[in-house]
Amino acid sequence: MKKRALLILLISIFLFPSCGAKYGKKHEQRSKRDQGYVLFEKAEIEFNARAYVTARRLYQEYLRVSPSGQMVPASLFKIGVILSQKGEVVEARDYFNRIIQEFPDSFFYGDAKVEYLFTYYKEGRYQEVIDQAEQMRDGVPPSHALRADLIVGDAFMALNRPAEAFAAHIRPDIDFRSKEGKTLSERIRQELALLNDQEIALVLNRYREDEQAGTRIVQLGKAFADEGNFVETVKILTGFIASFPDHDGVPEALSLIDTSNTMSRSSEFIVGCLLPLSGSYKNFGEKALKGIEMALTKIDDPRLRDRIKLIIKDTASDTGKTKSLVRELHEEKAVAIIGPITNPEAGAQEAQALKLPMIVLSQKAGLTDIGDYIFRNFITPEMQVQAIVDYAFNTLYLSRFAILYPEEKYGQTFMNLFRDQVVKQNGTIIGSESYKAAASDFSGPIRRILGNAGGPVATQTPNAGENIEFGSPFDAIFIPDEPKTVALILPQLAYHNITKVRLLGTNLWHSDAMIKLAKNEIQGAIVPEGFFENSTLPHVRSFVDRFKATYGETPGFIEAIVYDTAAILFKVAEYPSAGTREGVKQALLKINYADGITGSTTFSPSGEAEKEIHLLTIDGDRFVEVGSKF
Repeated sequence: MKKRALLILLISIFLFPSCGAKYGKKHEQRSKRDQGYVLFEKAEIEFNARAYVTARRLYQEYLRVSPSGQMVPASLFKIGVILSQKGEVVEARDYFNRIIQEFPDSFFYGDAKVEYLFTYYKEGRYQEVIDQAEQMRDGVPPSHALRADLIVGDAFMALNRPAEAFAAHIRPDIDFRSKEGKTLSERIRQELALLNDQEIALVLNRYREDEQAGTRIVQLGKAFADEGNFVETVKILTGFIASFPDHDGVPEALSLIDTSNTMSRSSEFIVGCLLPLSGSYKNFGEKALKGIEMALTKIDDPRLRDRIKLIIKDTASDTGKTKSLVRELHEEKAVAIIGPITNPEAGAQEAQALKLPMIVLSQKAGLTDIGDYIFRNFITPEMQVQAIVDYAFNTLYLSRFAILYPEEKYGQTFMNLFRDQVVKQNGTIIGSESYKAAASDFSGPIRRILGNAGGPVATQTPNAGENIEFGSPFDAIFIPDEPKTVALILPQLAYHNITKVRLLGTNLWHSDAMIKLAKNEIQGAIVPEGFFENSTLPHVRSFVDRFKATYGETPGFIEAIVYDTAAILFKVAEYPSAGTREGVKQALLKINYADGITGSTTFSPSGEAEKEIHLLTIDGDRFVEVGSKF
């Protein structure tokens, strides 16, 4: 089941970024009086907003009204995708098959073939996947053939045939340095763990006449070495040498094998952890420690687990103590530090002076400006605002916004960030008004916003996950405040007839209190969050389940972000250069941590984490994801 869920995520990476708007410009020029055009445009809006029931109905209506229309293949494909997502794979297959049979010149032909094959996989009909694979690969571009090979490989794995899975996954001509290549190499790494040297050599021997395949295998071995997967490096390159003894890449392969054997036996990788395990922030420290423990137990390679040494220090939320503890870790030969959580500036300054890489766990502004050895892995206001504004513009197609914010640092910070991001997207801030932090009457700032906007004229109420053609003077209102205050504001918005706009908030809104206090008014709101414990993503579900089994409780954001931070450093420990602090710093700048519980993570040259965080909406009495891919 875990492998199957991973495949669904992997296929979505390759498929869904490509099926959005590549055909859009052709039909933009069609007459606005064309009923089919109008139906298709509405269907696209609903599909992009993930309102799939409405989208399916509109696509089907388009097919009825325009049975010979230009967008018939697109409509068939989107209906098939919706049905497949719902688990109605047999019916979905009929739609994909119609494209294959009737529209071989369509842009969607290759996608339909892959999705047709994928429906059998989703049914658990793995042998059918294997039997039909060549037919579905025939006549499609290389990118589609790659996706077919991915499905076939996972079908073999599901049948407990790792050698055939390895053969299928090694087949594509792909750059293993690319995002898709790194994802594929992880699949291959899992298969190599189940194969012995002879089995690996037999598979690679199939490609011995293909010089390009040999070059690609060396590149894969190098990618494994760069990621610190030394066992897999030795395995695949030993098989390569046996199968390609005269290849030009043999000297490089021998060098990589020698380096990998050396690094797999290298000395301790010492990580310091600065956590508040006493004092007023003790609760945060204890949560963080659980996250670190979970990351350590997730390490599969016992040799790597034995190399990693953790040194836990109690900061007790004391600035002076934090500085002295950084010095202690320096003297104890730590190569990296996790934390601190509280009072991070002094510790970061000391770590920078000692050239000791530190990943701070705080959203406090300016921390990574301290120097090039300071990194941050945390959800920041900038991340939240960028996520909701991008979603508002690119998925909901909103462009006119109002801001209502408290007169204090939190509100002003988010107001400025939101305003700047909207302007950057060429949107419009209709009105931006503040209120006293302890206010209960918000009529003044609401009236001033309406005065700037010209008054409310909205016509529809947004449902969760649906895109609405708003008629109000602004499409959405952003309120960066806590649930208690927001619950007071919403009825006053309704009193002033502002009831038909999208509500946008910060991660403070992700609280049961929000639903309890304002369930009816808050439906369809968009909320950014760093960690969502009810996520449907398989690696998040696995983490939550393991955490519950270990500690008997549900993890929160602190546990998740510290887990990711520790996992990133433990991954860095596998890099050949990770024996020095400079090597750790450089490795952090190269890391691509795809399976983060708090989102995929890389670090910018400034040391700031770049993450794809969760977006949630409120549907009834629960939060659900709106930002995750299929």
